[in-house]
Amino acid sequence: MSHKISGIYKIICLENKKVYLGSSHNIKKRISRHYSDLKNSRHHNIYLQRAWDKYGKDSFTYEIVKEVEKEEILKVEDEFLKELDFDNSFNIAKNACGGDNISNHPNRSEIVKKMTKSLIKRFSNMTSEERKCVYGNSGDKNGMFNKKHSKSTKSLISKNRKGGSSYRKGKNLEECHGLEESLRLRNILSESAKKRIGDKNPFYGKSHSEKTKKKISESNKGRKTTSQLKPFFIGEKRYLSLMDAQEDTGIPYSTVRWRVKSKSPKYSIYRYE
Repeated sequence: MSHKISGIYKIICLENKKVYLGSSHNIKKRISRHYSDLKNSRHHNIYLQRAWDKYGKDSFTYEIVKEVEKEEILKVEDEFLKELDFDNSFNIAKNACGGDNISNHPNRSEIVKKMTKSLIKRFSNMTSEERKCVYGNSGDKNGMFNKKHSKSTKSLISKNRKGGSSYRKGKNLEECHGLEESLRLRNILSESAKKRIGDKNPFYGKSHSEKTKKKISESNKGRKTTSQLKPFFIGEKRYLSLMDAQEDTGIPYSTVRWRVKSKSPKYSIYRYE
């Protein structure tokens, strides 16, 4: 069996002299994976993939920069990245975050939207038992079993949690995806929820504490529900939600909703789109 070399490596494009700096517990295996992904046009790094497509395999080589113990890899990689000239590199992540290729990606918004849609669709087609089977890796089945994060990793996780996600920070589903798409996603989740009744519901036989109920109540204040987001007209004026109509006309949204649903000719100017 060949000796596994753990440490820092770089892939070099001989045509433009740009480099891709990375780390691995098994560098030769990692390089092989890089080349395989590039060859099949599925590499996670868009810049490296474009250069490969343009110049071809023969224009690339790699070298081991430094052999490092597994426990110190991210720390050492971070030191090299701090000295890296990003204008002449293929790297996207600015620090050794163990694979964050999204934060500084040029197509970040589109990628996040696709990932969100894919995740919602996948979850909506799974039962609670299936989700537990796929994602509920406890005990020795968990990848972090008997392991600990390094201080640098803990610091990074803490920093990211405090900062939150910039993509959806302060936004609701409608603001992220648009009205029509948000309604479609809500409907998918709604249909999935209808199947989780009785003992199929993971919350079956349980109840929220008063503290949790209060938190839920506070977070729901001012939030628009699915029914409130259904477009409708009052006369010739179009409204995107019941709350919008309430704010514009002064009529309580519950009254607006009743009038829109009413079959009485008296309220014929109230109608769904």
